[in-house]
Amino acid sequence: MSVTLTLDAVVVTLPDPVGGTPLTRVRRQVLSRTQSGLPVVHDLGVETHEIEVAWESLTAAEKDALLGFFGDNAEGMLNPWIYTDEYGTDYAARFLEPRLEFRKNARDMYDARVRLELDAPGA
Repeated sequence: MSVTLTLDAVVVTLPDPVGGTPLTRVRRQVLSRTQSGLPVVHDLGVETHEIEVAWESLTAAEKDALLGFFGDNAEGMLNPWIYTDEYGTDYAARFLEPRLEFRKNARDMYDARVRLELDAPGA
């Protein structure tokens, strides 16, 4: 099995994530304060879902493909794309952080962890 990241004609295939995929439901609201310090909540009326996806022991080629997709195609958080999970379900997705970090754990082997916003729960 595998997961794919797709934007236009670019498809990146990566191994299944490790350790399960935590799902968080987020109510989009902004908290501000009046001049006297009282809280004011602006409800944007939208709920989104966030997941954290972790990979262990990506090859150098898989790391480079993910880096290229993040930087050149998705342009960080800018462009939405399609995330296909290990069960074949497609979600509109977006990176939630402007950086992508890897940990080298062996020669030409890398670990990565990313946070994504999805259009629907159940990932």
